[in-house]
Order: sequence, then structure tokens, then C-alpha cells
Amino acid sequence: MPLSNNAKLLNAFTMSGIVLGLIAIALFILLELFVVGSVLLVLSAIIDRYDGKLARKYNIANEFGKAMDGFNDLISFIIAPVILIYQLNMMHSLILCVIGTLIFIIAGIFRLARFAVDNQNDTIQGLPTTLTGLILIIFVMLIYISGVKVSQWIVFSGLVVLSILMVASFRVKKI
Repeated sequence: MPLSNNAKLLNAFTMSGIVLGLIAIALFILLELFVVGSVLLVLSAIIDRYDGKLARKYNIANEFGKAMDGFNDLISFIIAPVILIYQLNMMHSLILCVIGTLIFIIAGIFRLARFAVDNQNDTIQGLPTTLTGLILIIFVMLIYISGVKVSQWIVFSGLVVLSILMVASFRVKKI
């Protein structure tokens, strides 16, 4: 069944969140504009917050939009935050950085896959990737802006704790 113009417009709105995430990654890697990139990720989170609500409100939710939403979560709230940590050299040990990054990315992918097949519409299992990514981005930006030096073990521990919360079995009511 072809999508209505309203559904296409909403999918474009979701795509704008993906684009903001990709631009943020480029800003982190190419220009070292960490604050600007982080602000773009916050804007992507706002888009992520409202695209699904609007789709349900106007009864234009579709599988394509749901898939794009998952890609936005992966790019903006799983991949981008770990690139930010790497670019800011917050973990000096390469092995620690690789392990922490892999744990976080794998947990995020697991969380997104579980969400995609979860049929309970009123609750979600584990900490949502958008919230997890925002917590990590804010934590990293507070450290960066303040100029405080923190142990790489604190950053590593933060990645592990957030990863555990993403894949945890607790359920929370959708808001």
C-alpha cells in the first residue's frame, strides 16, 4: 500500500534526525566541533521523541518509518556518542576504548532489535537508546566543557553501566 503524503512528510522528519546524527559524527571527526555536534544530537533526540507520537496521533505509522527510527537511534545515540568519546581521547588505553565501545554498541543493537519485535505497546524493556545516548552525551559534554580530567575507568564504567541498563529486563511505561 502506497504511503500518504502525510506519512512521507513524517518519514522525511525522521530522516532529518538521521541527517543530524550523521552531520554530528562528521563534525566530531573532521572539524572537532564537539559542542555543536552534541547540540545536533539533542535536536535529533527531539525529533526522535515526536516522530513516533505524531505518526500514532495521525494514524500514519508505517514499517518504513519504524525502521528509519531504529537507524536514527543507532546512528545518533549509539554510534555518535562513542565516536565523541574516542575523538575526545577520554580513554587513553586503546584496548579499554575498543572493549567499552563494543560493549556499548552491541548492547545498543540488542536493545534496538528487542524493541523492534516487542509487542507490548504500553511498556518498553530496558533503558531506551535515545535516553541512554543523551545521558552519555551530556556526561561527556559536562566533562569536556568543565575541563575536568576524569579517569578512563569512569568513562569505561559509564559505558558498561549504560549498556547493562539498555539490555536489562525491567519494563517502564512509555511516555
